[in-house]
Amino acid sequence: MRRLTQRYLLSLLGTLLVGLVVLISVNGLIDPFGVYCWIGQTRLDDYKYWNRSRLIKAEIARNHPFDVLLVGGSRVHIGLNPRFRGFGGDRVFNLGLGGGTNYEFARLIEQSLSHPPRLMILSQFWLTANPQLLSKGNGDFVRSRINPNLDYIEYHARNLLSHQATDQSLETVKYYLRGEQRNDSGQLCIREGWVPNYREYFDRILKTDLGNWRRVAAQQGQQEPGDNRPFMARLFAKCQANGIQLKIMIPPVHAVYLEGVWQTGQWAEFENAKRCLVALVTQANRHAADRIPIEIWDFSSFSGYNAEPLGTREQTQPMQWYWDPSHFRTELGDRVLSRLLAFAPPREGFGVRLSAATLEPHLRQLRRDHRRFIELHPQQVQLVEQCINELESNRR
Repeated sequence: MRRLTQRYLLSLLGTLLVGLVVLISVNGLIDPFGVYCWIGQTRLDDYKYWNRSRLIKAEIARNHPFDVLLVGGSRVHIGLNPRFRGFGGDRVFNLGLGGGTNYEFARLIEQSLSHPPRLMILSQFWLTANPQLLSKGNGDFVRSRINPNLDYIEYHARNLLSHQATDQSLETVKYYLRGEQRNDSGQLCIREGWVPNYREYFDRILKTDLGNWRRVAAQQGQQEPGDNRPFMARLFAKCQANGIQLKIMIPPVHAVYLEGVWQTGQWAEFENAKRCLVALVTQANRHAADRIPIEIWDFSSFSGYNAEPLGTREQTQPMQWYWDPSHFRTELGDRVLSRLLAFAPPREGFGVRLSAATLEPHLRQLRRDHRRFIELHPQQVQLVEQCINELESNRR
């Protein structure tokens, strides 16, 4: 009986070991998260789901050379197309992170310095931050290489043995057999049909953003905001030391989003963020006069593409330039890239290069444009007021 039990246990152990070897082999060879440097070496690459994970993007930044990196939060992730024709034959990757923080951007850029890109486009909308996020990140930050405290034994065990890795390996094979490509070089996705009512979605996101702005305004004076300037200064220095041309864009947002910034009392802070950014860049360029200068471009405005009509509340067709008040479509992203790369003549007024000399005149022009926006688009102004009133009523 004992011998039979021993044989059974040995057989079970052998089966488990074989299963473990098979599991490690499958996940290691398919490598759905790009951890083991198979990217670019197998026929499965185009069928891997690369586009959202910090884990995956950190590995790609670390292991693979690119000529151009697109860095920022969800606006970059959704709106900047790495296949934009103005890049020509450049190898471009979108490192946009949904809910990304400047700390995460700096860590991602550090990962890429083993093979520095020629050009980096960095999106910046605000310089202050939640102080709890100054040295942290969102999403799967803790499970990625941009986490400086990563446990590498757990990291590799998860990527070789976890059900998430196995599920993604099977998904990769499934899409390969179907011939349905999933790899989009980091660009978010084709979103056609993803929401049933675009105007309803637009209004809902606007209300969410306004609620966030109101919380920021309420916290002023209660706690010091986090200061991202040290991160930015170090980031600028690293780019210049590694010969990376850095172009910073203040991304376009719909004019009602800016109206929300205004009505929630955050406009002065928004202007000061631009002043701080220009001061940081001016100082960095002065200290590295022999390097390619860092550029800042501001695409936020109350006119042109950013004042696109909203349509009726029953509208089911997507807007031409925007998904929601805060996120532009790739159609507008192409125009942003065209301006940054000097690829084609820009639409008048879209994209202003900021410097110590141009900043204050630009800010004065934005205030004038705001007054004109109020006159020309009273319904959009009323929409913001209505959302704020509803938020206030919900608090009571």
